[in-house]
Amino acid sequence: MINIKTLENEVKSLIYTIYEAKKNKDIQFLNRIYRNKEKFSKYNEYAPLRRLNRDEALLHDELYISNISDYSYEIKNLRIEINDNIAITTFYIQHKGIFVNNYNFTGKQIQNRTRSTMIFEKDNAKWFLIHEHSSRLEQ
Repeated sequence: MINIKTLENEVKSLIYTIYEAKKNKDIQFLNRIYRNKEKFSKYNEYAPLRRLNRDEALLHDELYISNISDYSYEIKNLRIEINDNIAITTFYIQHKGIFVNNYNFTGKQIQNRTRSTMIFEKDNAKWFLIHEHSSRLEQ
């Protein structure tokens, strides 16, 4: 039997790996970690403010991360709850970067504080992201 602390550490590591993938513009990693079409959903902190399916979320993430440079993040108050093969995580994240508008060659400094929930499912010894919800907080 696997220790709960071991599972929590796996999930914690995966969350940081997801944000590193976004920082490094590695959409292929997100493609591998987002669960199949039938099980994945996402609510973003930015438009469109509706539930996204897997393909929509990947496209939106790709557009977002391709237009951000000097991206950095800090995760705070991470809480992980494991129940069988499901992990529910909640945390706050501070995002910083420069949003680059390639059409008019301008950049805008961004700094957002967000509350997030990520839900993972473990299948065949591998964790997959099945739901993500992010809401921007007032500065």
